[in-house]
Amino acid sequence: MATRNRPEQLPRLLDSLLGLNYPNYEVIVVDNAPADESSFQVIRARQEGEPRLRYAREDTPGLSNARNCGVMQASGEIVAITDDDVQPDKDWLLELARGFGAGDRVGCVTGAILAMRLDTSAQVWIEQYGGFNKGFEVNLFDMHQHRPASRLYPYAAGIFGSGANIAFRKDVLQAVGGFDPALGAGTAGMGGEELALFVRLLSEGHQIAYRPAAFLYHAHHEQYEALRRQMYSYGAGLTAYLTKTIFDRPYHLWRILLKLPVGMLYALSPKSKKNVRKSGAYPAELTRLEFRGMMYGPVAYARSCWQVRCVRWSGRNLKQIPESER
Repeated sequence: MATRNRPEQLPRLLDSLLGLNYPNYEVIVVDNAPADESSFQVIRARQEGEPRLRYAREDTPGLSNARNCGVMQASGEIVAITDDDVQPDKDWLLELARGFGAGDRVGCVTGAILAMRLDTSAQVWIEQYGGFNKGFEVNLFDMHQHRPASRLYPYAAGIFGSGANIAFRKDVLQAVGGFDPALGAGTAGMGGEELALFVRLLSEGHQIAYRPAAFLYHAHHEQYEALRRQMYSYGAGLTAYLTKTIFDRPYHLWRILLKLPVGMLYALSPKSKKNVRKSGAYPAELTRLEFRGMMYGPVAYARSCWQVRCVRWSGRNLKQIPESER
């Protein structure tokens, strides 16, 4: 679980994570580029007498960096990933683990994400946008027998699940390179890190299982301004992840171009499955912000890749400087 400067949320979440109905597991909290040691102090206070709880610090900003750090620290064969603004059901891990038995090539399992509260208009609007819940039916996805009839498959990758409720076979995740550090919250790429992984896994012959019984509750943004930023980052993350997909495997380019007209209709038509749930009160500004983000996404990914390259270069140089001279 990754966190950043939210120590006040950790006690409740740790109570939930340490009380899960699962026989043998560890909880790794990755503190991502923290402003101070507040989160570390919370974890240290809980570690006494609790050997399952571990603390890791990742000083390079970015959700993907934090998640990759947690994966490297994990000792189990299955790695479950979530965020610091959720409340998991007691059987969350148990149901995720069961999902790996849905097929003979399952490398990833996702679960349902329900709204913790719907007290404000912003929280209602994110649900009308589509929320994070992908339904209440068990599903299995691959590139052969188990694929929906959608003409956008597999590139409308949001159908598979969301990054706050996801589990991987550790060896499979590492074999595909883990989370791209140029994507995700805290980077110029803004989002799309789990979407890129979904398409990569399917393209390499793995299956993705969706198990709604592995559910948790998510604290949606309460304020409209935060929702505005979220919609823009969703749009940017979508096309940033598509750019990464093409960069990694150029054969995806012509496939995506062929689906582009259908994709634009899906994104913009008020009658599409994506938009039909929006009420008359849903702000048109949010749709415009999402579209602006889509236009910026490829540039955002290019900028983010450059930043990642610069960070790695600086890190290599830093290792060459004697400790006494730093």
